Amino acid sequence: DILSHIHFIHIPKTGGTFLQTYFKNNKITLNQTHMIKPMFDVSKKYIMWIRHPISRFISAFDHLKYVSSYKNTGNIAIDDISIHNTLVPVVIQTLIMGQSYYTNDLFTLLEQFNSANDVAIALSSDDKLLQSNALKLLNYPDTCLSASYNYHLHDGEFIDKMINNILFVGRMEYMEEDCGKLLKMLNITFLNKCEKIRENIYN
Repeated sequence: DILSHIHFIHIPKTGGTFLQTYFKNNKITLNQTHMIKPMFDVSKKYIMWIRHPISRFISAFDHLKYVSSYKNTGNIAIDDISIHNTLVPVVIQTLIMGQSYYTNDLFTLLEQFNSANDVAIALSSDDKLLQSNALKLLNYPDTCLSASYNYHLHDGEFIDKMINNILFVGRMEYMEEDCGKLLKMLNITFLNKCEKIRENIYN
């Protein structure tokens, strides 16, 4: 594999699924770390994508609300679930089978907030219980809300120690442009274009 020395730090809700799909459609699989902290491996070169933190926060909240309220209204067969018709195929397949990928406690927390803005407002609420539940939601383990930049980058320690091994940092807001820069840096050319893999299905 021409990219065997490249490791992708996939921070949730920063376009990582798009990037993986883009490379896969061009016959290249990116080794990645997702929802777990990366190793400090000096033999690797690391790439990652970032996004405006407020946009990432809103997207992460909407992602969890989507999962918690998912109804298979189209009666999609489990084998037909894909990244093109759901946000998180594995999670949705689990739900369709009558199981839950997340805990009921998390869903109970989510029911208290209609939007990411509600969560943000609750952080400074005089209602101490509401404030506590907002904090609990933000820090709930193993979700795209809590697994943000500080989690994946070891609270900044990864940057401090591995700065010379970080090859490229792309921006979700400039996905096509930064994909082009990365490919040029890696000296590879893709035949398939950088195209959207799904519509925004939150709305």
